[in-house]
Amino acid sequence: GAETDNAEGGTGVCPACQIVPLRVWDTFVVDSNNFAQGVLYAADNGIEVVEGAVGGLTNTSFAREAFAYAYGHGTIPVMVSSDLNTANHNYPTNYAEAMMVQGTVADVQGLGQSDAEVGAFLGDLGIPTSAPIATWFRNSGTTQYGGHAHIAMPAVTGSAATGQASGAAGLVASYGRLRSGQIGGPLAPNEIKQLITMTAEDVLPQNTDGLGLPDPAQEGWDQHFGYGRPDLGLALERI
Repeated sequence: GAETDNAEGGTGVCPACQIVPLRVWDTFVVDSNNFAQGVLYAADNGIEVVEGAVGGLTNTSFAREAFAYAYGHGTIPVMVSSDLNTANHNYPTNYAEAMMVQGTVADVQGLGQSDAEVGAFLGDLGIPTSAPIATWFRNSGTTQYGGHAHIAMPAVTGSAATGQASGAAGLVASYGRLRSGQIGGPLAPNEIKQLITMTAEDVLPQNTDGLGLPDPAQEGWDQHFGYGRPDLGLALERI
């Protein structure tokens, strides 16, 4: 949601989006029922995208029903994979309604800013800190992957990537609303999810070449990158 041309730094993916902050807990390790109440509030107040960089403590029937209700009433949940380098999924990210987001970084991410920081170990391997970036198709060390993966956004953490992905969903929803007269009404949450995933840039095995051990990729969907990196210009063109 960061605006353009205000001398405040970066630009948001959806700078004209309106943001509604909802407090659900004291930390990102959240009571799933509290988060579910926020999702219900969003759905009942016409909020089209719910962002959640959270990990739920529980998987309750109330939370499951709340997400199904919201999804059926025009709200898409965009949820973090979480910030661990593992293949397990947390709730509510694992719900069928949620679009799971991962972070992707350059292959030299984390090598440090100087030879002194990197130390002798990487030096002995012949990896200098000034090594050129060969690829932007590596899972962040603080993101998760697995069978529910949808998209990967460029960010050091899954949480930061989720903010970008929520902006992407907001942009698609907004343009769908703008063109609603030509497409039979505003986009449904499942249509937003399909537009973002089906127009994403696929990550192929050759894309992941570079320094270090690559994250495995294959043609089409894969566990480490889902359907790939969103191409929002193409998604809007499809609308």
